[in-house]
Amino acid sequence: MNDRSRMADLESPAAGASTPFSWTNPYAWPRKPLLAENAVATSQPLAAQAGLQMLAAGGSAVDAILATAITLTLVEPVSNGIGSDAYAIVWDGRRLHGLNASGRSPQAWTLDYFRGKYKSMPVRGWDTVTVPGCVAAWVELHARWGKLPFRKLFERAIEYARAARCASLHLMAGVVPADAERAALHATYVANLSHAAKRLDQEGMRLLIEPLSVHTVANCFLRSSAQAAQVLDEVGAGNARLQYDLFHMQVMEGNLADTIERLLPRIGHLQIADVPGRHEPGSGEINFDFLFGHVDAIGYAGWIGCEYNPARGTLEGLKWAQPYL
Repeated sequence: MNDRSRMADLESPAAGASTPFSWTNPYAWPRKPLLAENAVATSQPLAAQAGLQMLAAGGSAVDAILATAITLTLVEPVSNGIGSDAYAIVWDGRRLHGLNASGRSPQAWTLDYFRGKYKSMPVRGWDTVTVPGCVAAWVELHARWGKLPFRKLFERAIEYARAARCASLHLMAGVVPADAERAALHATYVANLSHAAKRLDQEGMRLLIEPLSVHTVANCFLRSSAQAAQVLDEVGAGNARLQYDLFHMQVMEGNLADTIERLLPRIGHLQIADVPGRHEPGSGEINFDFLFGHVDAIGYAGWIGCEYNPARGTLEGLKWAQPYL
């Protein structure tokens, strides 16, 4: 078991016991029950079809629900994502099992940390964000009950991304577990990226990797532009690029203009937020007017994404962009 998920066997009903149930409801209900040996139910039909495809390929119910969850992160991202927690109840034919993969506290969160900053626990902001447990749940469930290769569970989501003309997919490295060796993680990361690059190239898509600030994401694996460049060198794929986030790189490295120019052939996407508050441009220390002119001058032709927390609301947080429209 990993430290983000907890599995428990639950008390199952006695053999032969049944629960009375009636389809007669005290309110209007236009839908009719569908009875089948295999079924997948979701809020999004495309995701349900992804799960059904896994069943048709000989997969287990767990394979089906994982393919469904993976696909939901693409087709219904407002309600689903890998940055979430996960819970599952699984019937294996004999016993009932429960999985609690709720997010754990980051390593630096101690009682003294919160006592020094707050009179009560905050309800918003970065000090309310736990380490997501969703992906750990996927891995745990698949290891115990999966039949199909784990990579196969992503196939339908990739096909949907291509159909939606998604040009790039961000493959985030994640956080280093306390007892893990970085060399082993590096080898696994490069191997997975190599597979993903080859698979996405078949669909005419790129993959992106993003180094993060350790001050924002404690113990993150990919934490410098130099490390990211080394990873890309080892992957050796023309469709593998760098997602360069000015917030993270200003915190970790500075010297943004020279670094962007040096890494320009590797950069597939730029993201912006000001430092130190991660608010909109103009709220901190970064000279965005100079940097925007610089990236235009050196020939950057890609998109620039805004990933910041507006200091005074969404509408106020967009006014900085008016001179560039």
